[in-house]
Amino acid sequence: AGYYLALVEQAEPELKGPQQVMWLDQLEVEHDNIRAALRWALERGEAEVALRLCAAAWWFWYVRSHLSEGRRWLEKALASRTEVAGSIRAKALNGAGVLARNQADYDQAAVLLSESLSLHRKEGNTRGVADALNNLGTVALDQGDDAQAAALFTESLELRRDQNDRWGVALALNNVAVATSREGDYARAAALCEESLALFRELKDKRGIAMVLSNLGLAVQGQGDPERAMALYEESLNLYRQTADRRGVAYLLSRMGEVARLQGNDTRAVELYKESLTLYQESGDRSGVVGCLDGLSGVAAARGRLEAAARLVGAAEGLRK
Repeated sequence: AGYYLALVEQAEPELKGPQQVMWLDQLEVEHDNIRAALRWALERGEAEVALRLCAAAWWFWYVRSHLSEGRRWLEKALASRTEVAGSIRAKALNGAGVLARNQADYDQAAVLLSESLSLHRKEGNTRGVADALNNLGTVALDQGDDAQAAALFTESLELRRDQNDRWGVALALNNVAVATSREGDYARAAALCEESLALFRELKDKRGIAMVLSNLGLAVQGQGDPERAMALYEESLNLYRQTADRRGVAYLLSRMGEVARLQGNDTRAVELYKESLTLYQESGDRSGVVGCLDGLSGVAAARGRLEAAARLVGAAEGLRK
């Protein structure tokens, strides 16, 4: 357990840098051993070991789409009544909140992230506070509260600038851009994406670059340039494939499906949506499934298959509720 705890904690900072693919692959190879270490720690009542393992491993679970498994481990580790340092617990709560949000369990995500924020404030951990604010912003964004999301992202950005946290600044800029796109200001969103992209390129973070390229594509698409948007999506998709981020791949396939649909290429759109849908279902990302059902319903309606379109809309609405 000590060996694999050391390995995961060594890997953690590398998962957001130029060596991320190598370290993600290494953790994937060692995943069974990490599971064994977690089982042992939980069975023996080694609460700190279990929480530290989870706090360091959650980004790996997030990127490699082990969402349900990661949530199970975090839930078990957080359930322990053994006294553990607040900083460790806060970090684990943040990870649990992110995984819950990515499975559209928004109420639980908000509870976990709010507790993480409170503990980080108590500990005086500014970087942890910025993380929790950012992740609460993503929950607000997913639930349609764009103004609250923008406020949380902006507060997070200011803290990250004060800390000279370049990776965090890049992420926050990207998230402010997403909220700005949602408000329809695509020109400003594109400018924010370009600023974020420059930082992620300096940091050689492939996944970060992929994420911003996809959001830049969204802003460009909003400005009425589907051809450039498709090129950005394809570049992003290639990087997500390199990092083996299945939900990232699923998201880009869905975005490309939308462009194909808007361009009248229904056959290609259906292929892209179906491939995306399969990946989202495998990873347990219900929000992604909703997006694919929406896209497929649009294609069905365009083809005059109104009953099929209505069924797909109904299925998407059921999941939304």
